[in-house]
Order: sequence, then C-alpha cells, then structure tokens
Amino acid sequence: MKKLLIVLAAVAVLGVSLVAVAGVGAQDGGGPAGTFISKLAGKVGITEEELTGAIQETQLEMIDEAVRVVRDNADVLVGTLIRPIDSADDLLNPAIVKVATATNGDALYFSRSTIPHVRDESDAKKWLTGRHFFKHIGIYVFRREFLRVFSTLPEGRLEKEEKLEQLRILEAGYRIRTAVTAYDSIPIDTADDVARVVRLMKR
Repeated sequence: MKKLLIVLAAVAVLGVSLVAVAGVGAQDGGGPAGTFISKLAGKVGITEEELTGAIQETQLEMIDEAVRVVRDNADVLVGTLIRPIDSADDLLNPAIVKVATATNGDALYFSRSTIPHVRDESDAKKWLTGRHFFKHIGIYVFRREFLRVFSTLPEGRLEKEEKLEQLRILEAGYRIRTAVTAYDSIPIDTADDVARVVRLMKR
C-alpha cells in the first residue's frame, strides 16, 4: 500500500494560503465514494476501516509532497505530482495521463496519448529503453487566489478533446509546476481497473 494511492473524492485545506485537492476517481458502477470503498474492501478481504486508513495515510504523505511544490516556489500558482512510467502497458494506455515538462518542471502538455512521440522508433513498446516518460498523479495544490481564478476559466478546446481539466489552466496561459514522486495512483474507470487494484493490494 505504501506506493499505492487510490484517488477518491477528498479535499483538504492546508494552511492559510494553499488549497490541496485530490482528484476524483470514477466509482465502481457509480454511487458515492463510500460505496466504492466498501465494495473494494470486500473484494480485498479487509475491513472498510482498514482500507480507508491505509488510503488516508498514503494520501497525506503525498499531499505533503505536492504542497512543497507551491510552498517552496513563490511564483508557482498550481503544483502537481508526476511519476516515471516503467511499463509499456502504462505508456500506451489512454487511461494513464502522460505529461511532458520543461527543464524547470513546468508542465508543457498533458495527454492521453504517449508524449513525446518517438519518431525514429516504430515499435512503441521499445520507447522506454533509454528514455524517460512521466504519468500524471491526479493531485493538485492551488494558491487560494488562483483557485478563484480557475473557477472562472471557460472550458477550452484542448480540455474538450482530451477530457483533461488541467489543460484549461495551460490553455488559458497559466503554468502548472510538477515534481517527481515515488507514489503511484491508479485510474479506476473500469472493472479491469478495480481488478488491478485488488491484485496489488493482495501482494
């Protein structure tokens, strides 16, 4: 569980000037997050309280990392976490959001496609050899004043195409600073995603 974060509907206000928001993952067949936790706990064979506690412990550690991205950089309005991609399946999976960054860590683009595209290697499964790709971990830290701005931004063309809300920020000309983390997250959008979480938790 130490490297696993199941992103559920969770919001935490940290300090006076920062707001951390964990992304909302889809539920298993719909319904509130609590129903999803109950179903997942039953499949794993532990109590709902044990599962919730493990999720919260990991999530708090992860939020601390994300908060530092903004707290330690006065000019950063939004911070988020990214993690190296280490499997070809994740690299090619459109449910795994990829990110390309500048040398200072600012996100250049988020996409469900593999970015960057390696033009000179036709076999995409070989792209990881000697190269670095990153997945987005769906947790954000906003400066409070920018959160108000964000709530007024219109949905952009890129967001509509990719179905990624963070592109609204980039398309409006604002920056998102990233930091690399060892923690991971798993998108829970399908029954296969739930099965994957169950397999990991049984290890």
